[in-house]
Amino acid sequence: MTIASGFLFAVIGLSAAFLFASGNALTGLLLIVAATGATFALAGLSPRDAARFTTAARLPVMAGGALAAFCLLQSLPQPLLAHPVWLSVSSALDPAAAMGSITIDAGATLLGALQIAGLLAVFCLSAAVATERWRARALLRGLVALAGLIAAVALTARFFPGLGMSALAGTQARACLPSAAVIATAGLVDVVILRRSEGQLRREARHRALIRLAAPLCAVVLSLVLIAGLSSRGAPFLLMLLAGAPLLIAPLVARAFNLGVPGFLAMIVTAVVAGVALARPGGFETAGTFRSATDTVQQMIHDAPWLGTGLGTFDSIAMLYSLPGDQSDALGYASLAVRLAVELGMPVSLALLACALAAAVRLAWGALQRGRDQVFAAAGAGVVVTLVLEAVAAPAVPGLFPALLVALVGGLGFAQASTRSRVE
Repeated sequence: MTIASGFLFAVIGLSAAFLFASGNALTGLLLIVAATGATFALAGLSPRDAARFTTAARLPVMAGGALAAFCLLQSLPQPLLAHPVWLSVSSALDPAAAMGSITIDAGATLLGALQIAGLLAVFCLSAAVATERWRARALLRGLVALAGLIAAVALTARFFPGLGMSALAGTQARACLPSAAVIATAGLVDVVILRRSEGQLRREARHRALIRLAAPLCAVVLSLVLIAGLSSRGAPFLLMLLAGAPLLIAPLVARAFNLGVPGFLAMIVTAVVAGVALARPGGFETAGTFRSATDTVQQMIHDAPWLGTGLGTFDSIAMLYSLPGDQSDALGYASLAVRLAVELGMPVSLALLACALAAAVRLAWGALQRGRDQVFAAAGAGVVVTLVLEAVAAPAVPGLFPALLVALVGGLGFAQASTRSRVE
């Protein structure tokens, strides 16, 4: 499992690279490293840990595999199910040479399927390594370091634009600031709980110096994330944080005040309802601009309501549907939820939303069932909710980094939500 842990931290390093760049070569490298690490991790699991991993990863892997299979289906020649745009192509070209498919760009959709496979490999690697508490704690420390990098990049892009920070890095970092705040808070809470547990400290005596050092480091990272979030003009930081943070602290409050399941559920429902009520679909700063493109988006969905235009094809289809003027600029501010509704069709996009909310509920419920280890599953729930709200309410963020962050934290959360502590 030591080798698998090394591969996992290599994936975290590659995730940091995705913060600054993107490309097919980097995606392929991520897939190779994550798949190799997952192979080592699964081969090194004991029967008990293998059962825990199966319980933790079964439903997320099934959902991700189904999505990847759907993307492959979109890429296959489907004359009867082809998008209407292929009718125009066949009228101008030889119909036999333009059979058509569900997607309007098979290459982009196949690349999307490859990215989904890479994310599944990252999730499986994270979940397999995090089945044991001490490895989960090491992973959380690595994610706190990644949160510090997110804050540093956001602060650099905000206050030192002359240093040449790429627009992609700044945009992705600002979008991930609420999730980074949840991760840093989870790291700090875990250290505080650990330091109050004398028995656990004795078992981890060789790590005592690192534990003492972790508390101030987590506090520094959290401070940087909060400063970056509050100073950022492009990220709906407070709204996302107000929705995600209660999922992190709800299990702690429910246990501390003996509120039980009703009190826990009341806090969760209040947080989610507040986030949904305050969120404005399409984007915060650009909501007025995006409304001018509503008719065009509705027409795009109307032409392919069930099967979509193909994953990764929104920008291409937008050029075909856009009218002269500012319409094309407005379509560029579409949220991720709108893009997925166009690319995957309404049934699949709604199923994805339902799966994300179900994952948040499963993680939050798992956190309530755990003892002091509840922070891992609660952090996963908080990150999932913040990014789901951002997908609905903010303009879509280019790049794969936010999805990688969800895969890493989600694997950690599901592994610990399905694992019962030896000492509660």
